[in-house]
Amino acid sequence: MWLSKCIVYTILMLFTHSGICDEEIYYEGGSIFYNADIHLNGFKKAQSLFNKHTDVNKLVVNSFGGYTNTAIEFAKWIKTNNLDIEVDKYCISSCANYLFLAGSTKFINIHSLLGWHGGVLQFKDMPLESGSLALVMRFSSDCNFELISKKKDLMKKKDIILECEFFNQMKVNQLITMFGQVKSADFYTGKTDFWSYSLDALSYLGVQNVVLVDRVWEPYTEINGKEITYFDSKDITKSESFAKKLLNYPFLK
Repeated sequence: MWLSKCIVYTILMLFTHSGICDEEIYYEGGSIFYNADIHLNGFKKAQSLFNKHTDVNKLVVNSFGGYTNTAIEFAKWIKTNNLDIEVDKYCISSCANYLFLAGSTKFINIHSLLGWHGGVLQFKDMPLESGSLALVMRFSSDCNFELISKKKDLMKKKDIILECEFFNQMKVNQLITMFGQVKSADFYTGKTDFWSYSLDALSYLGVQNVVLVDRVWEPYTEINGKEITYFDSKDITKSESFAKKLLNYPFLK
């Protein structure tokens, strides 16, 4: 998944002092530094560096996201090789959806920015109603595409199933890519078009082994005057508990 050019620009403005605006993928001190969008050539370069250096144990990322299928394969490779992941400054979209979740240990720096704004499975209705949340919960349990096949404007079936199976492998709630859509489009007026989560929300959604490099996490709350929305576990349980009541309704069977 890709961020809008406007948001990419504003995040780059936030981090212009960092010297990471240009694409760089390199090895240093047991880590692969991946400062790039997620694409096949970048993934191949990371693999090549891993094969060349036998002491690699961590991927350090700054990425706005990129091609979904490549990101999922990249994430599976991270998982297979038991690599840690560290968010240097930002990990948005496909980076947060897949790469971050695959890390054996997930390191977050004091101002690291994590951002979600949708995945392969997206419903066009905003805000997401409890029925849609319940539908996602039921679908994600066994990746049965027939449960959601009547929804309009879905992406390719095989890609939706691939993503669902990925989340099951990672043991992370697939709602992580969609929960921000419980708010209406109007809610995001004057805000960034991506959202993030508190540490307790990440834990609730199944994101485990998160380590704070600086012992605290103080992520940015706005970018160029645009507020970043953060959801906590209470926000999720409030919506999810009602959705769970609908799981046994006939229209969801």
